[in-house]
Amino acid sequence: KSVMSAIIDRVSDDVVFTGDTAVAAGFIPTKEGLEQVYLTSKMCMESRAGGAPYPMATLIGTAIGDDEAAKKIARRIKATGFTGCVAIHPSHVAVANAYFRPSAKEVEFSAGVLNAMKDAQAKGLWAVNFRGIMIDQANVAIAQQTIAEARRHGSSGPRRMP
Repeated sequence: KSVMSAIIDRVSDDVVFTGDTAVAAGFIPTKEGLEQVYLTSKMCMESRAGGAPYPMATLIGTAIGDDEAAKKIARRIKATGFTGCVAIHPSHVAVANAYFRPSAKEVEFSAGVLNAMKDAQAKGLWAVNFRGIMIDQANVAIAQQTIAEARRHGSSGPRRMP
């Protein structure tokens, strides 16, 4: 049942328990969470504008033990730009670690980006095609952050680390 096609009330099957944030902001939290996208996006952008290097969100609004709902929220807040989350229940710790620590695939890709740019710059180039994607300095910064975060969590990384 779509949120858009149903009447939203505080006791429908699509609504999760209303907490402090929802009360303060005036929204009714749904399992989909679309009503929270603007608020979380604004909070993340303002945190970064204020100089916070690691803006954090909170993994809230799920039933205890509903790992799929927790994963959905973690994916959304990571995609929004947050670098981590505060878990309010121990069952959320594994979800937070899985979504906010760089995966082996992300580390491998980032190392490839850095190596491709290093090789390109040795040839006097400042952009390069890497796996069909144009890579330039903006991508280098993201790749460096990913590698640094992986190292911070003890990853040795791929064989050819820059």
